[in-house]
Amino acid sequence: MWIIWWALFIPTFSLLSLSSSIIVKWILLGRRKPGKFKANFFTEVLEWAADYHFFLSTLAFQTFSLNSRICNVILMLHGMDIDLVSERNEN
Repeated sequence: MWIIWWALFIPTFSLLSLSSSIIVKWILLGRRKPGKFKANFFTEVLEWAADYHFFLSTLAFQTFSLNSRICNVILMLHGMDIDLVSERNEN
């Protein structure tokens, strides 16, 4: 019984935390256009908070899906300039 519960809980929690990370980033920072951006201290703090939330919410997800297309879509939603066939280097 516990195995089934954990098998359902971990993917559900991972997807909910990923979607909340995207929403937090869009609410705090909005969508930005590529190019130069003049940042002040407040936007630096907001960027740090959004990046830290993203780091914590993707720990379990990236363990199983690093360099997959799903991971690339999530990175695109976070604003990273990446296409569907690119791979990240974790060195």
